[in-house]
Amino acid sequence: MHDFLKRFTIYGDVWAHLIAWGLRVTPFFLAPLVISIYAGVFLLICGPQRRIVANNLSVILPGSSRRMNAWWRTYLIFWHFAETMVDAARMRCGEGGMDWEIDGVEHFENLAKSSGGVIVMTAHMGNYDIAAPVFAEKFGRKLNTVRAPERLEKTQELMARELANDRSEKYEAHFNTSENFLGVELARLLKDGEAVAIQGDRVLFEVTPAETAVGDAYWRLPKGPFVLAYISRCPIYPLFIMRAGHRRYRIEVGEPFHVTRSRSGREVDIAQGLDHWRDVLLALLKREWRQWFVFEEAFHRSPERPSPPAP
Repeated sequence: MHDFLKRFTIYGDVWAHLIAWGLRVTPFFLAPLVISIYAGVFLLICGPQRRIVANNLSVILPGSSRRMNAWWRTYLIFWHFAETMVDAARMRCGEGGMDWEIDGVEHFENLAKSSGGVIVMTAHMGNYDIAAPVFAEKFGRKLNTVRAPERLEKTQELMARELANDRSEKYEAHFNTSENFLGVELARLLKDGEAVAIQGDRVLFEVTPAETAVGDAYWRLPKGPFVLAYISRCPIYPLFIMRAGHRRYRIEVGEPFHVTRSRSGREVDIAQGLDHWRDVLLALLKREWRQWFVFEEAFHRSPERPSPPAP
């Protein structure tokens, strides 16, 4: 009975099934109203996630109002998240595709034309699971994406089925679990000249963390991608896929960078690569915070200055 009730939590699979059902029975002109109400209800019932999002916003938007972060800005994030979930459900139900626009065309073309292995660093923005296979077709080369497993077994089963349906010659998803040797597999893929996409804005489960300073806080980011870049000597391309409107998404491709080898040593070189990624990511989030879908504590404060609770 306890496992059944877990399916109704924010991480459960019941909501995905309800969204799919809602699309079939809700007239299209009522969809925006239903989504707005849906986001508001979750804002009220998901108190821990609301406070976490507000605390994350207080770091990336220093000086911002705690009350605005806790309610209005957090509501906008929940609303955008609901919109992307509905877009995903529409795609899986066969209700049309997406329109795309690209910022950073020069970097995108260099990424697509590169014959060697490349690491694509991205974040929990837009609609990663739906956009990645569509992007892979436009990309023109094999894209291997890495994602964390879901917290609940039923949700993981649902996600694994959906990603298996998306698998093609151009796209494959890999789950980062303790049961596999994913790092070894990713190194092999890069050596074979393939592209590996990794979300690098949070740490979950048994992923090895690294910390980088943001003001008086510390950001926990995954260390693995930078170790991989150091070992493979492959470039890292910052790439973000964001929702730009109704069934319209924007790809932003940034200038590539390397985790260079120097006489300072491996750990210093990796830390410098991590700090560069932090700067790129932070600059984007200051502008596009409405679409940063991280509902876990991304930052922690120094012991001298603990994080205040959100209202």
